[in-house]
Amino acid sequence: MGLRTSPWTVSRCAIHVGRGRPVSDPAELITLLMLERPLCLDCISDQANLSSEDTKRRVETIGRTIEIHAGEDRCGSCGRFRTLFSLRPFER
Repeated sequence: MGLRTSPWTVSRCAIHVGRGRPVSDPAELITLLMLERPLCLDCISDQANLSSEDTKRRVETIGRTIEIHAGEDRCGSCGRFRTLFSLRPFER
């Protein structure tokens, strides 16, 4: 389990998912972001309102219990070609 490549990388403000339940736990928000679409570390950090180092640490922690897929492609948010992280396998 864990990351398939080098380990890398939510908000202090709550976002709402599902039936309007607020999400304020950073690990839960990062997990939801990676479930939604493959993202680069910078975009995960930006959308989660966390530092890159804090995001890296949390992704590594999440990767100990949930398989995180990592691969090179265009980010679903910024469009840059980067290492992306996702909870879903990449479609080729």
